[in-house]
Amino acid sequence: MRLPKWLIPILMILVFLVHPSFPTVHASTTTVKPVFDNFDGTSLASQWSYVQLGDNNPSLTLGNGILRMNGGSYLQIATPFSPTTDSFQLTARVLAHSFDRFHIALASRPGIFDVSPTAAFELDFSGNECGNQPAAVAGRFTGAWTYKMFQCNLSTESWYRIQMVVTRNPWNVTWYLMDDSGGLIASYAASDMSYSYDSIQYVTLGTWCTLGGCPSDYDVDWISSTTAPAVPGFQRMYLLNITSVYPAVSSFYQQWAVNFSRSISDLARSHGYSLTTINTFDGWDNLLRQPPQRIIVYSAHWNWMLIPKSWQNVTWQQFYVYVARTIWSKGWIMHSNDWPYYTYYREGDSVGTQVYTDGTETFLSVIHASMDAWTDSITPDSSSLTQQGALAATAADIVLPGVINGPGINNGPGVFNHRAVLWTGTSPVMTFYQTAPWNGGVRYPASAIGMGYGFFVDVQWIENLTLHAEMVFAFTTILAYDVAFEFDWADGNNDGQVNILDLASVAICFGSTTNSTNWASCKDWDLYLENRVDILDVATVAFLFDSQLQGVPFPGQSLTPGQLDAFWLIPNICETLSSTNQGYCALFS
Repeated sequence: MRLPKWLIPILMILVFLVHPSFPTVHASTTTVKPVFDNFDGTSLASQWSYVQLGDNNPSLTLGNGILRMNGGSYLQIATPFSPTTDSFQLTARVLAHSFDRFHIALASRPGIFDVSPTAAFELDFSGNECGNQPAAVAGRFTGAWTYKMFQCNLSTESWYRIQMVVTRNPWNVTWYLMDDSGGLIASYAASDMSYSYDSIQYVTLGTWCTLGGCPSDYDVDWISSTTAPAVPGFQRMYLLNITSVYPAVSSFYQQWAVNFSRSISDLARSHGYSLTTINTFDGWDNLLRQPPQRIIVYSAHWNWMLIPKSWQNVTWQQFYVYVARTIWSKGWIMHSNDWPYYTYYREGDSVGTQVYTDGTETFLSVIHASMDAWTDSITPDSSSLTQQGALAATAADIVLPGVINGPGINNGPGVFNHRAVLWTGTSPVMTFYQTAPWNGGVRYPASAIGMGYGFFVDVQWIENLTLHAEMVFAFTTILAYDVAFEFDWADGNNDGQVNILDLASVAICFGSTTNSTNWASCKDWDLYLENRVDILDVATVAFLFDSQLQGVPFPGQSLTPGQLDAFWLIPNICETLSSTNQGYCALFS
């Protein structure tokens, strides 16, 4: 899109002078015991303390990680759930072999259908409202049981993600129906429930019979609740786990990749994210050649850079620079382990090719930076959890140890590999652990650096894979908070992109103050709360010009112009933002 000439001088100056603020993380310490079950095993987990079976032989079976519920007059299981925070979300992945009645319900007590639930998400065979077709139904008790069929013509043998987002103040439930990739299909919201937020005591799963032959037959892959919901716009994540690479490494490293992938997948699902696993070189090639904006990319491939066959005429150095520039220009948040990209692997090779520190230096050359790392022959100091790391972990409902490699904790090699990183030419925007100063500076076993619009997350080798995955997940998600907030603010008309309409709107308000006649319509553009719309406000919109977020719903979706997303209404969520954005979030959300 061609910009007006009067904006060009502003943009030329500001693009060079302004950079998005980086996160200084704060978080609430209030937590609620989450519900999470991926139904592994052959029997229900102990958290499902209540099981109710009706007449006519209802069936509840587990196999291959799937809970199947079918037949009989009714079937319901329940687990205690009493939220102690002011908001949460509940998500499940569900498939219907045949429709009749199915629900996930928030209940004041288990065992009674259509009376005790506060609210329920149903996948039902509908009545006349949907033309006797399968439908997504928002159910809630308002003194009488009230239904809203908000999406018709659902399909059998198709996975859906169903989600309820619940807030105490205002007392509200929003139902989201999504496809299996996390794309929004339809939503509905209500605040007229006769039960209170505090009456929620259980989460239930149930099927029951209203049609002849009792055809209810549903699969549940997993169910998850969290008080740290997915960052709007960043719900879509990608994980590189290309299994054809496995024969090039030992069984130890193969198992490491499998375990890391499983841990990241569980964390993503339990927090409401949609994770796409890229398990072929073609998938990785497609992502690189048509790179979406603002995504999170994990890698299960140790410290290797994977090069698809279609890049065979490109040197490894050119490929490294291409990936780094993609992070820079597309705003990716991407992670690697250990000394990053020490080895590259071309599709079809029998082994990886080690390029040692040259690989790391080539990748970082895009930001004119380098890194130095301890060698394996040096015993590491104890590494202390930083305030940023502790608070970011809290925001993700994760607990990390305060010190690692310390006395009595697991010395040499310890939880971390010996390679703590000393950055040169750049400073980390966030660190999770740091050592005592040594050899000219503080070294970081886990840190993130800014690369243009994006971030690179470097986490050194960790023997405890659960800790490793949790740290990587908390790191990458918290980095998205400020990006999502500034996008939400800059997308003033809430159309899902920062475009010429937004830039023109802030430019029209440029110079306005509290004494201006147009202040009422311009004050929302005062991001820095200086009682005026100045060059910094215009610069921030200009920097984000032409950007989009890939997740659905995006921040502010379906809201009127000027409104911020309800995500920022979550208690204490504003404190997770940088100091620049905290004030605006608290004042206007």
